[in-house]
Amino acid sequence: MATTFDAFISYRRSDGNLFARRLRRLLQDFRAPRSLKSRQPGNLKIYLDTIYEQATNDFFEKVTLPALLASRYLIVVATPDAVDRGADRNDWIRREIDAFEGGPNAGNIFAVLGKDTPGNILPGDLAGRYPNIEIIDLRGLSALSFLNPAKAARLSDETVKLLAPLLGFGIDDMPTLRREEERRQQVKLGLTAGSAIALVVAVAGLAIFAFESRNRALDALSRSLFATDRVIQSISNSLPVSEARSQLLASTCDLLDSLQDSTATPRTNARVLCSVERAESRERLGESAQAAELIVSAIRLAQEQFAKTGSPDDALAVLVAGKAALQRFIDDRPLGKENDALAFFMAKSHEFTKALVTERDLPEFAAQTLQAAAVSLAEKQRTEEAIKAVDAANELGQIALDRGADLSARLDYITSVSLKSEIHRLRGESAASSEATARAQALFSAIRAEDAEAQGLGERFRQVAEIIGASAGGTRR
Repeated sequence: MATTFDAFISYRRSDGNLFARRLRRLLQDFRAPRSLKSRQPGNLKIYLDTIYEQATNDFFEKVTLPALLASRYLIVVATPDAVDRGADRNDWIRREIDAFEGGPNAGNIFAVLGKDTPGNILPGDLAGRYPNIEIIDLRGLSALSFLNPAKAARLSDETVKLLAPLLGFGIDDMPTLRREEERRQQVKLGLTAGSAIALVVAVAGLAIFAFESRNRALDALSRSLFATDRVIQSISNSLPVSEARSQLLASTCDLLDSLQDSTATPRTNARVLCSVERAESRERLGESAQAAELIVSAIRLAQEQFAKTGSPDDALAVLVAGKAALQRFIDDRPLGKENDALAFFMAKSHEFTKALVTERDLPEFAAQTLQAAAVSLAEKQRTEEAIKAVDAANELGQIALDRGADLSARLDYITSVSLKSEIHRLRGESAASSEATARAQALFSAIRAEDAEAQGLGERFRQVAEIIGASAGGTRR
């Protein structure tokens, strides 16, 4: 069979997709230095299967197998989920290795270590089959790994070990290839300004400046880390849930990872938000257990940090992680033994509100989260849990008001009181429903429409009026 591809990349889709794509781009974009150009007729051709929905036996025989047999080398990406599942299970990586061993280029196999992969664990029993296999350590490879000089130098050395055989170059050519990789790293610094995220542009400029001295480099990395943290917060708080938001947040979280070798440490809340986003990505892939573990780990991390610092930011991080757990609870997706996420969220909200007596944002955030949870639970006819959530929301909302919350928070609180009326109505508790409606009406009558208009809350004011009117009508019925 004629050789069509220089290499075939085998990887586990669940956690190796992003790394495999990045590796293919790295190899395909490489240009040989001028002195070796005549020996490289064109760019490397790398095969990467990205068609998730067609990973069937028929697809393997018709598409995957021909590509494998038409490749000079097989590159096996080692990630935590790629661990060998055994010959008796449907292990796609093992199957690809077996097929390649039966082809004309058997033995031309590299193992590439991806993110967070132990160096002594390789997929498909590669360590047993090839005790002397070439292992390329590309842990830490990211779109912006060149911003860290020490990391970039190590990754360049490892990349050359892979590029040389793929290009047909020998040991004597290795120094030239290394110099070319170093030159490419420098060029990347100047090209970063064309990236899609404005933050990355700022980070690139800071990184170029940082090479002037160690102290200035650390300062620039610290500033970059802080800026990335702020962008993660902004994306999470301001953009609506969508595929674009998920992709933007995932890219920014990758950037945060690439900067964590600096002396500065990301704030707990940013790390938690990234864990929550990655959990949602796992959930979309049908990996519910892994998604649950990410959220449990985020809760544990935030609680450990709060125990050390006692800071409002770390308390908020616990609630952010708890909110993700609460959403799983509402959707009937448990977190192992920690099933009662509603009780956990309410307990932590009260604990932090009591401990941080001057904080207003914490009870306000908790109240808004519990109000939304109460709505979702009521829609699912889980009215007993909905009442617990709305009662906690009202209690926390009142605390926020007592600590000086603004008009927007007052309108939120009135909405929550009206919601309690509606839930009581659904439960057939007319007296309690009427009582809550009367309280909402009394609170609302104390707010002047012109004050709401002056603060840009006119539309919100009218919405609350409609909610109270509907609640009153429901109570009369």
